[in-house]
Amino acid sequence: MEPKQGRDIWAALQAGEQDALMQLYNQYYVGLINYGVQFSKDRGFVTDCITETFIHLWDKRSSLPSVQYPRSYVFTMFKHIILQHFRSEKSREEREGRYQENIGQLEASPEENLTKQQHFKLQSGLLQKTISKLSARQQELLKLRFYDDLSYDELSEKCHITKRTAYNIIQDALKTIRQDLRSQKDFPLEDLLSLLAIIFTPLFLNR
Repeated sequence: MEPKQGRDIWAALQAGEQDALMQLYNQYYVGLINYGVQFSKDRGFVTDCITETFIHLWDKRSSLPSVQYPRSYVFTMFKHIILQHFRSEKSREEREGRYQENIGQLEASPEENLTKQQHFKLQSGLLQKTISKLSARQQELLKLRFYDDLSYDELSEKCHITKRTAYNIIQDALKTIRQDLRSQKDFPLEDLLSLLAIIFTPLFLNR
């Protein structure tokens, strides 16, 4: 049975005490690392998932259920976040494959290639226009995250902000982009993240 102290800390987290979040983080961090490397040997990826887990716990603190075993709840959430990233990565690779086809297939006719390139250019233009409305800070962090592929730890160190602040800036930017593009019938929102990686290239940044 989990010590009563663990359940008391969980109750404090539900009540909005930030110290309780840090206590859980300190208690479970090593165990989460050891658990996470069973799924991925990339420790940077694992620590990013741990960060996301505790950000999610804090954001949802008022609606968290009362549980007898907080450790099991946290580890289960952590596992779901890891698996969600795996599914997203597989989907991203599939989408990038489709965009490579859109850029040009050797077997396609010149007319088909032209149509696909025009469609890609239209989508890129819509996304660039939306990104230009973001703050300079949001644009900077999006580029560092999706083109330079920095982890939240690296973002925190490079930009001299906390990991939570970096996460919030990026999520707010993505929310703004999705809201702005939702009315655009020519833009597939499910391809947003893979397009961001393409948009933030020297080719587009130097235009």
